[in-house]
Amino acid sequence: MVLLPRLKILLLLTIFSIIFTTTMPAAYGQELHPNVETGIQAYYEAQFDKALTILTDVILSGELDQTSHFEAQKYIAFTLVRKNEPDHIVARAFDDCVRIDPTRTLDVFKTPPDLLAKFNDARTRLLGSLHIISAPEHAQIHGIHDRTKNEISGTTPLFFDALLAGSYTVTLTLEKYKDKTVSFDVRPASTDTVRIDLLPESTSFLKKWWVWTGGGVVAAATVAAILISQKESKPKESGLPYPPVRPQ
Repeated sequence: MVLLPRLKILLLLTIFSIIFTTTMPAAYGQELHPNVETGIQAYYEAQFDKALTILTDVILSGELDQTSHFEAQKYIAFTLVRKNEPDHIVARAFDDCVRIDPTRTLDVFKTPPDLLAKFNDARTRLLGSLHIISAPEHAQIHGIHDRTKNEISGTTPLFFDALLAGSYTVTLTLEKYKDKTVSFDVRPASTDTVRIDLLPESTSFLKKWWVWTGGGVVAAATVAAILISQKESKPKESGLPYPPVRPQ
């Protein structure tokens, strides 16, 4: 009687494994690293220790792109849940997953509810939203998270709905305006607005002096040229002839 439930579980795991094997390679439209696929396969076969070993080793190798890294860390977190590891260890694994790509979400139709809830809890702990506006608008933004070095960029007005909480340093650039660099904090589970005013570029005194003196020299040279031209074109004066000698 005890064997029947176990057989059912094995049968379900086998079905999930078959379904997963036929659909796994196209995660987010990209091929996964072969070792990541192997580790995920071990997870669906309930070989949790094997899955942890494979996925941990491939992450430590440093060979993964962002998508494969995210998937590997996600299934490490899933595996820890299925192994009934302590909550703080599970939470840390999901936090690491969110940090890899804060914009990534999970499919609500394909992810078990308990795993989806833990993943979303991590997003709530770590992410905030930010609205950046500038005066004038259409300034280019380039910023970086001071700790993780995650980059943000775009054109104002700009809204980010999934930023890692923490301190950011951003630089705004706009033609004919001075560049401006500011720092601010993004708070988890909140939406903040940052307004940045840009100042027009000002002409330096030296540059103005050259314009003034250059203009004065040109004007003086022009006046002198006109006077010389007028002097050269003026006809020379000649004396009148003497009257003829009166006859004696």
